[in-house]
Amino acid sequence: MGFSKYPIVIIICSLMIAMFNLIIVAMPNKTFSDPLWEIVPTPNSSAEMMRTAVPHGWIVSYKSLARGMVYVPDEKHEWNIKIK
Repeated sequence: MGFSKYPIVIIICSLMIAMFNLIIVAMPNKTFSDPLWEIVPTPNSSAEMMRTAVPHGWIVSYKSLARGMVYVPDEKHEWNIKIK
């Protein structure tokens, strides 16, 4: 069993590593060894969401029936979370 059976997983992991390396270069004064993840409330859903600030937007991690991460563009980081 070699890595050749999972080429898409290897490609995705490589792209994620490259993306985080670019983030570190773009924001040299900020440490990403333990990024600040904030919980994003999802009151009308059973999904769990968290976000962390990156240059020009957010990385959002979600878990529901599936799991994943997405980039949400927000140049000025104007996305505010309302906490009740």
